[in-house]
Amino acid sequence: MLTKLLYYGAFSQAQAQTPAIVDSLQKMLTTSINHQQRADTYNLLAAQYHRTDSLKVASFTAEALRWAKRDNYVRGICQAYYYQGYNYTRLGHFLQAEQVYNKMIPLAQAAKDYHSLHLAWKGLGINLAYQRKSRKSLECFKKSLSFAKQSDDKTLVANAYNNMGNNYKNLGNIKQALHCYQQSLDINKALDNMNEVGINYNNLALIYSRKGAYKKALAHYQSALRTFRQSDQLLRASHVLNNMGLIYLNQSNYLQAAYYFNESLQIRKSLDDAFSIAVSYTNLGLLETRLGRYPEAIGYHLKALKHSKKLNNQYRAASSYNNIGVIYQEQNNFGLARQYYFKALRIFTQLEQKLELVEAYRDIAATYDLESKSDSAQQYFKQAFEVAQQIGDQKSLGLVYKDLGIFYRKKKQCNQSQEYLHQAKAIFTSLKNYRHLSSSQIALGQTYYDCGEYQKAQHVLEKGLELAKKKGDIKANGYSILSATYAKLGDYQKAYENHLLFKATTDSLFNRKNTRKIAQLEERFKYKQQKDSLRQIQVQEKKQLQTQIIQQTLQNRLQQRTLWLVLGIALVLLGFTIYVYRSRQLKQKLNEQLQIKKAELEVKNETLEASKEEISVQRDMLEEKNNTLALHKERIEQSFRAARRIQKAFLPSKEYLQQCFNDCFILYLPKDVVSGDFYWASKISNIQILVVGDCTGHGVPGAFTTMICHKVLDQIVKVEKIIDPAVILSKMQVAFLQERTEGESSRIDTGLDVAILAIEHQQACSKVTFAGARHDLLYTLPKNEDVIRVPSVRQSIGGFRKQKKTFNNHTLSLPTGSTLYMGSDGLVDQNDGTPNKFGTSRLLDFLKHNQSFSLNRQKNKLTNALYDFMNQAEQRDDILWVGVKL
Repeated sequence: MLTKLLYYGAFSQAQAQTPAIVDSLQKMLTTSINHQQRADTYNLLAAQYHRTDSLKVASFTAEALRWAKRDNYVRGICQAYYYQGYNYTRLGHFLQAEQVYNKMIPLAQAAKDYHSLHLAWKGLGINLAYQRKSRKSLECFKKSLSFAKQSDDKTLVANAYNNMGNNYKNLGNIKQALHCYQQSLDINKALDNMNEVGINYNNLALIYSRKGAYKKALAHYQSALRTFRQSDQLLRASHVLNNMGLIYLNQSNYLQAAYYFNESLQIRKSLDDAFSIAVSYTNLGLLETRLGRYPEAIGYHLKALKHSKKLNNQYRAASSYNNIGVIYQEQNNFGLARQYYFKALRIFTQLEQKLELVEAYRDIAATYDLESKSDSAQQYFKQAFEVAQQIGDQKSLGLVYKDLGIFYRKKKQCNQSQEYLHQAKAIFTSLKNYRHLSSSQIALGQTYYDCGEYQKAQHVLEKGLELAKKKGDIKANGYSILSATYAKLGDYQKAYENHLLFKATTDSLFNRKNTRKIAQLEERFKYKQQKDSLRQIQVQEKKQLQTQIIQQTLQNRLQQRTLWLVLGIALVLLGFTIYVYRSRQLKQKLNEQLQIKKAELEVKNETLEASKEEISVQRDMLEEKNNTLALHKERIEQSFRAARRIQKAFLPSKEYLQQCFNDCFILYLPKDVVSGDFYWASKISNIQILVVGDCTGHGVPGAFTTMICHKVLDQIVKVEKIIDPAVILSKMQVAFLQERTEGESSRIDTGLDVAILAIEHQQACSKVTFAGARHDLLYTLPKNEDVIRVPSVRQSIGGFRKQKKTFNNHTLSLPTGSTLYMGSDGLVDQNDGTPNKFGTSRLLDFLKHNQSFSLNRQKNKLTNALYDFMNQAEQRDDILWVGVKL
């Protein structure tokens, strides 16, 4: 869970638009200037708006490109690309920005334009910096500095040093950051470039603020503020005021923080800079959160969200959603917190912000974990883990490992908890991140304790607490667990000592917490009291000013009364005359207008009444149609349910199958309510007949075909007493041709794929006769892992093929304990939501490794394997699979 304070470091060289400059540039476009000058003018206009109006930037850079490309003016083309890329970066479209900057490099290289090469690498660096990829950004800024030096433009060199300083600051390398800022400051002072000197002061202040040297930081901010105000750089001045407010917020001086945040906000509003306004509202939201005023905090974050949406800045919008989620989580409203975390998650997913995705998944998982919803928490912890692994960010990976270790400890899964916590410990050791390392060791110690490994718990806890103590990080729970560990080991003296440490640490934390809470309440009271006092002073000053104005007005009136008395009488007479005349004219004109308006209103009322009546009629018609559709739907569903019961009645019952076969299973999964797959069984003397079929199509068409098959098989086997599988197939072929010829729709390609077994049990073995139409027989032998396939004739029953193949039998003599398998192609053709199918190879592998189990267990395992493979994908066909043990 992360809420960010929004500091401003480096500022872009261009300031918010100045009306005088914009007017001058617009006028220049109306004069006779050449193509290159016109391109430069449009680029200068883009520079004026590049912080405030993305649409104007897009328009001006498009025009600049159009004119620059006419003369192949490389500098103008690259300058336009730079502002286009910056525009994309500011809106959070980082991939598009990178593509635009990469267009600049070959153009500038071919023209040996070092200025443009500097801009291209600077743009790539800024784009990566916005994504918090500081190491990659630093490499781009180094290249930018190299080309700036080759261009002999010292202003560019100073700017490149400033950008590198910002990157070193973000990487925590304070020494290098100060060096780069000082280099930039020295060059700008020598050039008397006071605007850039102000930026250097601002950035030095940021460094001192990070070190906790707030007094020095405020002094440098004051220097930067004076510089920007003298040069009328209002937007930059607002950034400095914002940063000063953040220092006071960190010092819990909420009144001063509110003052500077509001001063900054007023300037930004006057400049209509939506991006900076959103930042101000975010920081005011954080201030209200610190004060515990949650409704006001959410209000500010929603305002920030509104301005981010206005800019179409998805990244900033996602940050606002995250901040609102944090507030709801602090109030234990986990459901609402998740709603906002999910909104942030969706945006970070679209923007491919992987680091933020890890944090979002962790936040969501934490809310589920706090609600004891283990399955959901585990799901999102694992998603955080997968993304962290994908991007290779070691700190994120370590945090997720620690989360998972603690999560599995709560679930009493010792091995998994220990494994993840060891991984976290290894990562934080390599990163030298001692704060997270100590907490990981203490968490591991608690896992060892919960799992009864007290010696290991003692060793790890002592190391973790020693490290925490060195870094001034109090871990009260660590002493509590260590005390309990020593008690388990029988060392009651040390158990008592650590219990005392636990009590002392707890008391210290409690006192600190209470002191901080009291200070916060005092600040809140002082903030309200001073706010009320200021309001009273303003009211008194306003009253005094009004009194002075009234007194001065009365004095002036007395001095001029004589003059105005004479003139007044004359004007009253003249005015009265004019008033009477104009009043009559105005009254007449108003009466005419009222009559016209009255007529118009009557027409509109009639139109509205007609429209209302028409809408009412249409609404009634829609309701009637909806009722009719609902009735038809219910009737259709009743018909389908009846059809399912009828079809089920035709299938052999479980009791009948048990009479026919010693041991068997049927996996029968219709795609729709009714199925196009069927199975049929019969026993003639000592011969057991088993048929598995897959009719053309599924649903209702397939179901009708299965009825025909049952009718045909009953006639052939039960009436005509034919038990030869190949003959049965041939008879079915003839019967289907007759059905097709006699039916009205004789061109419908109705048919089926079918497999038929005739089983005759003998003393030591069984005689199995098989014939199939596009359905093979699979079987396994006892104590033999191989799955053997008996091929069928590659021709369906029915259809319109002119040449018909002859069906033939395969006769096998199989020992007792052999298992026979037949089924439709719905199983092997099922996909997992992608083109990847379950496939014959996967099925054969399953049968090979599971043939030793009972058939009922094989069915269950096959069902589970199928559903695991489908991964919630839709079933694409009817599925039927039959197994029989001899």
